[in-house]
Amino acid sequence: MVLNGLKNKARPRIPVQLTESEFNLFILTHLPPKIRGRPYKITRYKIFNYIMKFLYMGCQWKMLPIDKDEAGQPEIHYSQVFRVFQH
Repeated sequence: MVLNGLKNKARPRIPVQLTESEFNLFILTHLPPKIRGRPYKITRYKIFNYIMKFLYMGCQWKMLPIDKDEAGQPEIHYSQVFRVFQH
């Protein structure tokens, strides 16, 4: 299969998830510090990756797969991820 004159070459892919070092290097420096409200229960890195996953999947916010904490509860509610996305 030939795409734009390229044969069997890997096309650049859109990143779906970043490593923590990539996030700290490229993204965190451009985010404003959280000034108001309670601090997040999880890192900004994990919230950013949830937003990336949401954009990649194209699902509704409530369908976003959230990891569980030690007690078996979701580590963050999808609405909190949405609020971060809004700002």
